Amino acid sequence: MASNFSGALQLTDLNDFITPSQECVKPVKIDRKPGKVAKIRIEDDGSYMEVAESGEEKKLQKAQITLNDCLACSGCITSAESVLITQQSQEELYNVLQENLRLQQASEVDKKKLVVVSISPQSRASLATKYQLSPQEAHHKLTGFFKKLGVHHVFDTSFSRNFSLLESCREFVRRYYESETNKTALPMLASSCPESNGQFNSTTATNIHNAIFGTSYNKNVRPSATTSVDIELNLLSINEMDVKKQIMSSSGWLTVTWKDPRLTWDPSGYDGIEYIYTKQEGIWRPELIIDNSVEGMSPIGHDEIYLKVNHTGEVRWDTPGRHVTHCDFNITYYPFDYQTCSVEVTSFAFTIEALTLNSTYDTVNTEDYKENGEWVLHSSRVDEKNLSEHGEKFSQLEFKMIFERRAKYYVANVIYPLVLVSLLTNLVFLLPADSGEKISYILTVLLAQAVLLTLIGNSMPTTSVQTPIMGMYISFVLLMAALATIITTLNLNLYLRTDQKAVPRWLKAFTFLVLLRINCRTAKVKEDDKELEVSNEDMVKMEDVNGKGKTLKRMLNRRSQTPNKKDAGFPFQCKEVSAFLDCFFFYLFNIVLIITTLVFLVVLAVSDVPPS
Repeated sequence: MASNFSGALQLTDLNDFITPSQECVKPVKIDRKPGKVAKIRIEDDGSYMEVAESGEEKKLQKAQITLNDCLACSGCITSAESVLITQQSQEELYNVLQENLRLQQASEVDKKKLVVVSISPQSRASLATKYQLSPQEAHHKLTGFFKKLGVHHVFDTSFSRNFSLLESCREFVRRYYESETNKTALPMLASSCPESNGQFNSTTATNIHNAIFGTSYNKNVRPSATTSVDIELNLLSINEMDVKKQIMSSSGWLTVTWKDPRLTWDPSGYDGIEYIYTKQEGIWRPELIIDNSVEGMSPIGHDEIYLKVNHTGEVRWDTPGRHVTHCDFNITYYPFDYQTCSVEVTSFAFTIEALTLNSTYDTVNTEDYKENGEWVLHSSRVDEKNLSEHGEKFSQLEFKMIFERRAKYYVANVIYPLVLVSLLTNLVFLLPADSGEKISYILTVLLAQAVLLTLIGNSMPTTSVQTPIMGMYISFVLLMAALATIITTLNLNLYLRTDQKAVPRWLKAFTFLVLLRINCRTAKVKEDDKELEVSNEDMVKMEDVNGKGKTLKRMLNRRSQTPNKKDAGFPFQCKEVSAFLDCFFFYLFNIVLIITTLVFLVVLAVSDVPPS
């Protein structure tokens, strides 16, 4: 009988599909009488014969019906289906196996029938639940039982369903390409009859628990000789990064997955349920610790956390928590610094021969990460390591995270005021000595710098492992202010000397070599500067208009009309030399502070590179 239906749907020689005017087997009414048993046999030509107990054969009548007649039917069972059910009964199977055994003993192997048994997932699941076995164990036991009886092949009916889907896909692709050249090609129609609706059912879920967590399951035994565990770190937020305590506090969870072949089932036999949940107290799980934790070393996880078990045997364990871990901070380039912190997950009880840790991804999962106000997560990576302890090796995963400090706050509130205050020191050398405010000004500046730098120092990391460049710059600014105070004091002492000509010899030489050039002055002696020099013992008597004589004693510090030989080449007084020194130190302090500040800023800017 020819068929117009897709070859992917024809899995046997039986054609149960009815087209208009196609012959259909008429339901046969059989009068069941005591002592009389009739059987129906399918002939090679497709006709149906009724065989009575006495051996009498009767050809069954066929009826011509249309497709409308068939669709209007309430769902009868045809005689063809009755025959198939009869031929697939347990009595028929037993008879065929006995006949095969007899032929085997009679050396008539070529006459043996090929016996194939298909097991439905529903039947296997029911037997597994009944005898508290896993679906896989039940399938193995059934296969061994049938093979012992003499069955040649045992298949799962899911195989035929998968095979049909593959053939349907191939035929669809073939017809799709044929439609480009053949415009009259008909479309392909395919249907699928799901065995379940895939909805959750508590009774079925309970059956799954009873099947996979039966008496044969031992939670103290690992799934395989070397269990491979995949771990992923999901980062939620950075709570705190304490440089002084060298710790990082982060929130997130670890996603731990592994395969357990003992925890498998066929969803088609359990209403399509593909996964279940169970608490960790009743299932094997790896014992893991946060190796660099500073708040205890207890194994991760909590007894109230549920694990997700997939029908393929994959177990997923999500362990949320707050991880406070040790972190080595490097504050050399503070506040333009990068910090590398990590969370180290280590297998505590199982060595690498029993358990290996693998990273699910090469980086930390930041899909749900919330930005931190002080730190930016620059990058992350995962390193797989081995930890040696007492001659044994344990698998370890190090989740490294590189953070960049947000420097805008420190630029506006630390670096900018620091540079401005450091430049105030130089202004003391521009203040006139006659004003009498030089000492008070420099002390005020020194005090202001001390207060500001104390406040800035409190915001800086307090650690002695590395010395920050900013700390060295602060110390240099304070040193320059202290030197300016000392120089101002000594310079005022020179300016207020009683003997204005008592300029030290080294200072005279320094004046000729350096100070005069900086001040654009020459050493030429002016004529109006040559005056009569009177000793301190000279007295001038004067007589007023009333004839009363009075004695006026003057202390004259003038040049003699004939200058001393040793002072003839140095025409400047102490006040003038003091002014020269102020100008010299003003230029010197400006150059030193500006160069130092530029070097400080350039080093911070150039060193703003994340670690490799």
